[in-house]
Amino acid sequence: MSVSPRRALSSPAAKKRKSPMQLPLSEPTLFPLESNATSTNIPQFELRAVKDLSPHPALIRMQMLPSPARLAELESLGARPFDEPIVITHEGFIVDGHARWIIARQLGRERLMCDVRVLSQGEALVRILDRDAQRPRFNSYCRVELAFLLESGLRKRAEASQSNPGQERYPSNLTRSKPIDCRPEIARLAKVSTGNVSKVRSIRERGIPRLVSELRAGMMTIHAGWKLAQMSRADQEIQLGRLRTRARRARRIGKLLA
Repeated sequence: MSVSPRRALSSPAAKKRKSPMQLPLSEPTLFPLESNATSTNIPQFELRAVKDLSPHPALIRMQMLPSPARLAELESLGARPFDEPIVITHEGFIVDGHARWIIARQLGRERLMCDVRVLSQGEALVRILDRDAQRPRFNSYCRVELAFLLESGLRKRAEASQSNPGQERYPSNLTRSKPIDCRPEIARLAKVSTGNVSKVRSIRERGIPRLVSELRAGMMTIHAGWKLAQMSRADQEIQLGRLRTRARRARRIGKLLA
């Protein structure tokens, strides 16, 4: 389950400190995949000031910061989570370690050991999705939404490869026929089928905000959400209300049987 950045950073300890910095809510076109000459995957370890680090803009935009349950789980481990450096870009955007960064702010830590990589925001988002495949944190719907933020960059990369065959720096599964179909590459990044990519696009176009919130929270599958999104907005509200009522009844029965 994901939470808004305002809730995630509003613990009593955090309130004693300065207000959270304003973070950029980037648009999809601001996540290019092109590397510059300095891009590198070679780690460089540095002590960085906690106040100079920021969650990746994509997670801010999609409100996918760690849940309170995840933060509580890490807090119960004491100082052990900080034995491993958090991974950041050279600009200070976090690639791996968002929960540890939030806890560090709450505890008033001034510095964190960081594994610094020279990456664009788009490349960093690809790394976030790759790492999630190894240590799952997002559900399938959330992964597709994040991968959609790279669609503009994927399209430009495919167009460039069509114009300059053999010049493509990153091999991909994108079709070379026109019009360019980015679904196979989005599916590869999100670790889902191309059919689910199409369904998420339909949900984003037709679904009401409440339906999107339920999907981000993992309360239903992409297919179930897609079926609801085909209904009118009023019927979506009605069906979601019924599902909530059933869920409450199921929880009550579970408590009685426990």
